[in-house]
Amino acid sequence: ARAGVSSRPSRRRFLLRLATWGTTLLMVVGIGCLTAVLAARKKHDLAVPPRKLAQVATIKVVPCRHCETLELPTRLEADRVAVLGSEVAGKVEEWLVNEGEAVKAGQRMLRLNTDDIEASLRGGEAKLAAAEKNVAVSEAAVNAAQVGLTQAQRDAASLDLALQSAEAKLKLARREHARTEKLSKDGIATEADLDTAANALTQAELGVATAKDAIARSEVTIQAARARLRQTEATLGLSRARVEESKRDIESLRVTLGKMIITAPFAGRFEEHLVEIGDVVAPGQPLGRLYDMAHLRAAVDIPDCYAPFLDLHDDERLQSYLKVAMPGAVQDLSAAVLIPGLPKLTGGNRPGVELPAEIYRVAQAADPLSNTFRVELRLQNPGNALKQGIVGTARITFLRYDAALIIPVKAIQVSEDGPRVLIADKVGGRVFARVRRVEPIRINGDRVLIRGEVQGGEDLIVSGTKGLVDGMEVRVVVADGTVVARTGDRDRARPRSSSPPEPEDDGRDSE
Repeated sequence: ARAGVSSRPSRRRFLLRLATWGTTLLMVVGIGCLTAVLAARKKHDLAVPPRKLAQVATIKVVPCRHCETLELPTRLEADRVAVLGSEVAGKVEEWLVNEGEAVKAGQRMLRLNTDDIEASLRGGEAKLAAAEKNVAVSEAAVNAAQVGLTQAQRDAASLDLALQSAEAKLKLARREHARTEKLSKDGIATEADLDTAANALTQAELGVATAKDAIARSEVTIQAARARLRQTEATLGLSRARVEESKRDIESLRVTLGKMIITAPFAGRFEEHLVEIGDVVAPGQPLGRLYDMAHLRAAVDIPDCYAPFLDLHDDERLQSYLKVAMPGAVQDLSAAVLIPGLPKLTGGNRPGVELPAEIYRVAQAADPLSNTFRVELRLQNPGNALKQGIVGTARITFLRYDAALIIPVKAIQVSEDGPRVLIADKVGGRVFARVRRVEPIRINGDRVLIRGEVQGGEDLIVSGTKGLVDGMEVRVVVADGTVVARTGDRDRARPRSSSPPEPEDDGRDSE
């Protein structure tokens, strides 16, 4: 019994080993047979699988004219706005224009009450008449004083003659007295002759003294006449000053009377009556508004980086900067204002109006809060149809490229070396992808202005670029929107459509 039990496991191990080695032997024989069969087959019986190329779409890079523009919201304002006001206080007597009426420059618009001014004017004219009469009286007094002075001067002249005559008589009397006195000592002349000569001398001396006294009195008379002349001249000057004062008062009243009528400073359209008839207005109080709508202004605030390009003067330094920093760009200033159209019931707006404008003024200093520069555009108002306060869009063109390269944004790839694009390079009937480094300058929607290694006339790959590297062979299936190749049964099974098929990505990641 023990021998039978111990022999069973040994038999099982033997059968297991036999099965293992048998299976291994069968596998070796099968592999050898398969190798012999494959080796015996001819080489031309082996089918080489076709190589799969990446399918891409391209467009032709064509240089074109491009302008750099700014589009900013703006609000239309009248070219000139005047707030009518009075320089003097008064009561509104009459409005001479209606609300909304078109007026001419200098046209009367409002009249204030002038009763007090006219009464003061009549009083001033009466004072002027009285002052002019006083001037006439003063002039007559001056003439009389002048005549008195002349007469006194003539009398003084005649007294000088009398003095000279008295002095001549005195001189003769002295010689006669001396001669008589000598004759008396010689016993020739009598005592009576000597007394007569002495008396004649005394009378001559009295005549000279009398003449000198008369001359002194005439000088006093002349001084008095001169004083009267100066007094009358002063009175005449005062009367004339009163006349001038009255004239100035009258002129001032007339000026004030003219200010009681408010006129239009320029031609335009009157807005509304801010005061009514009978209201008492103060100086500077707004009475109405006048708008000159023949021209309009549109103001925008531009970023500081664009301000140098809007210089209205031809600056050689700016041209030199453009040649170095922005090759191919030239300054080309123009502006327009876009007025939106009326809204549609189905949504959106109707076509608007684009009006040409001119850059009228560029601020020389930036706003301290926003650091933006204020630019004013000036444009004509067609038919005075536009009003102040309409919101539109200001379009300012400041740079022009005569041969710009503009490509789709989706064609640009971002790599470690910077932005790049791929072009399709045809060599001997085959197409290879080539890397070109580019520099984006400005993005406008889905288009971008570039410069760099891309040249005009090259085929730019715009779709199917995923996984492409420099030098990889590709297949162009769409060129400039036209299908140029189809591959596989899948393409033949797909129905034709008006839109070209998009190239498929092969699932590999780009660099």
